[in-house]
Amino acid sequence: MSVRDRGGKYWDYRFVYRGHEYTGSTGFECSGKDRAQNKVLATATEAEIRRLVVHGKADTLKLKAIPFMDAAELFLEDCRINAVEASSYKRIKGSFNSLKAYFKKKAVSAISRSNIREYKNWRLTQPRRNGRPVKPITVRHDLTSLGKFFKFGVVKDWCHSNPVHEDDVPSDKDAVRIHIVTPEEERCYFAKALKLGLRQLHDLCRLMLLMGCRPEELVSVKVTHLDLDLPRPRLQIVKGKTKAAKRNLALHGEAKEILTRLKGAAEKAGSEYVFQAERDPKLKLSMSTVETQQARLEMPFVIYDFRHTFATRALRDGADLVSLAMIMGHDGIRSIMKYVHLGQADMDNTLLSLHRESKAVAS
Repeated sequence: MSVRDRGGKYWDYRFVYRGHEYTGSTGFECSGKDRAQNKVLATATEAEIRRLVVHGKADTLKLKAIPFMDAAELFLEDCRINAVEASSYKRIKGSFNSLKAYFKKKAVSAISRSNIREYKNWRLTQPRRNGRPVKPITVRHDLTSLGKFFKFGVVKDWCHSNPVHEDDVPSDKDAVRIHIVTPEEERCYFAKALKLGLRQLHDLCRLMLLMGCRPEELVSVKVTHLDLDLPRPRLQIVKGKTKAAKRNLALHGEAKEILTRLKGAAEKAGSEYVFQAERDPKLKLSMSTVETQQARLEMPFVIYDFRHTFATRALRDGADLVSLAMIMGHDGIRSIMKYVHLGQADMDNTLLSLHRESKAVAS
């Protein structure tokens, strides 16, 4: 018998290899309604432990036996407490819906690279609610989250290493979907938003286009974050993706007008947020509502493209990369390069400008 019930809480394993006895707990309960299923899982765990011993990895037996579902909950709780950005936690939590459904009560230490590849194939063949296949970029997010889980597991002594190999993670090469909004698309977008009564979406995206803020930052802005009575009015971004995201942005022109109007409306509604939820003004506007409203416009780009458009236009207008990185909440120009999308025409114009300057100096 590979595993046995010794009157305790868990199924235990015991075997002898080359004169050495190996015993311990599989981590699967041997009582309750899942007794039979847990015995099957415990037997598989015992087989994995035996394999590790045969391959000279007996030190792995010092790991704590814990079912994937239980370990996932502990990992998600740690993410919730320590997540820098709520959207990052939301994405990880979403990935674990399918991960928990697949790995269930399999011991964390027993999950191999082969199991990861089997999960990837299973995930790619699972239809979404709309009947369409899961996109490779979605599976990429799942495996990235799983990789973070295993790194956490190493610290917790649940596993010895991270079995998620970079070669098994779908490439995001074809998933990059950047669209620089043209002036005509801009006019059409905002006219359509107003026509459909989506004023908050209109204002949110105008501010993104004018100031380069992340949408999550803007929906979190409170009335107290606005200093409109100063000689130089400012917007405070008090929380963001990184430390560099905390910044003060000067308000000019249309951006100042929009935020002044929103502040007045928030004070009238008794809300602390400048962008309020439709069902309750005391709550902030949710990103899910923003995305739903965006879908109604049926435009060939996503909201985040306004941030890329801001960066590209700013550089074309002469902004330096260091200042632009600070405005957008990045800690260096390496990150800002992902938001700047220039082409052959930009190269030609720059060389022409440099030629004119050089000619002027020579004369």
